[in-house]
Amino acid sequence: MNKSDRQRFSVVEANLSKLTQELIDENQKSDKRLIRVKFVGITFEPDSYSSGENQLNEALDHGYKVMRDYPTGAGVVIALGLYKNGAV
Repeated sequence: MNKSDRQRFSVVEANLSKLTQELIDENQKSDKRLIRVKFVGITFEPDSYSSGENQLNEALDHGYKVMRDYPTGAGVVIALGLYKNGAV
C-alpha cells in the first residue's frame, strides 16, 4: 500500500469514527433495544477489501447500525448492532 492509499484510509477511518460516535449518541437517546451484534472485518488489501465491504453493506441493508470500529494493523473491524423499538 502506498502513501496516498494510507492517507485515504486514514481519512476514511476518521470519518467512520465520527459517524460511529454520532450513531451511538443517537441510539442512547431513543427507546430502541439492541437485539443482535455482528462484527465485520475489512482488510485494506486491494484483493480482499471488497469481501468485507460487501458483508458490511449487506448488514446495513438489513437494518444493522454501526456501533463502533476497531482499527487493526491490516484494516478495521466494524461492530454492528441491530436495534428494535421497545422491550424485546
